[in-house]
Amino acid sequence: MAVLVPAAKQWLGTSGIFVLSTISGLADVDAILVSLARLHSTQGLTTEIATIALGLATLSNMLSKATIAWMTGGAQFGRAIIIGYTIALIGAGITLGLSLNFM
Repeated sequence: MAVLVPAAKQWLGTSGIFVLSTISGLADVDAILVSLARLHSTQGLTTEIATIALGLATLSNMLSKATIAWMTGGAQFGRAIIIGYTIALIGAGITLGLSLNFM
């Protein structure tokens, strides 16, 4: 990721970062998070782009984990994971919305 994120930014621009973040998130979020933070601090990646890219990585990671849960644990277990993720996303959205109103 340390090499791919700057390369994606240089060759493909913002959309390259978004695509790479989404693909990377299918397996793991940690590596893309570190690479985005490094790019943000050293090469001027904006906070907005880094936030969107991390959000895409997180959403694709949640989707892949929910799929794994559904396939290995069955439909009932998969639904429970999806419901938990949905509650977490709603809570995060409410928290973000409230924090933006207080800024």
